[in-house]
Amino acid sequence: MNLFILAAGKGSRLYPLTKDRPKSLIELTDGTTILERQIGVALESGRFSKIYI
Repeated sequence: MNLFILAAGKGSRLYPLTKDRPKSLIELTDGTTILERQIGVALESGRFSKIYI
């Protein structure tokens, strides 16, 4: 199965966190980004043969 992660958008409602980066690259409390967390969960599930961003 394929996974499509939608990571577009300016994230204007999250300003000032998104002042210099897209919302998918905001760091979480553990130091990983939202995008890294999404990819990690997808890989751990073992359900996806391809991941598209």
